[in-house]
Amino acid sequence: MPLGHFVARLNHYHAGLIQCAPAVAALEVSGTYPLDRLDEVLAALHATLPLEVQRIGRIWIRLSERAASA
Repeated sequence: MPLGHFVARLNHYHAGLIQCAPAVAALEVSGTYPLDRLDEVLAALHATLPLEVQRIGRIWIRLSERAASA
């Protein structure tokens, strides 16, 4: 499923807000994820997709395009 849809579903299991930047919203996500362990889900997404996970405060998480390395 597209990352944007996955994030929308993931928000139902997170007390805060997870946002997905338009640049990465169409990336395909597949597999099974432990929805009760958000840090593991975010680590898996970061490891398998070209995106950055940014935590803003305690409850806001933003997924955005990974910066190109020099």
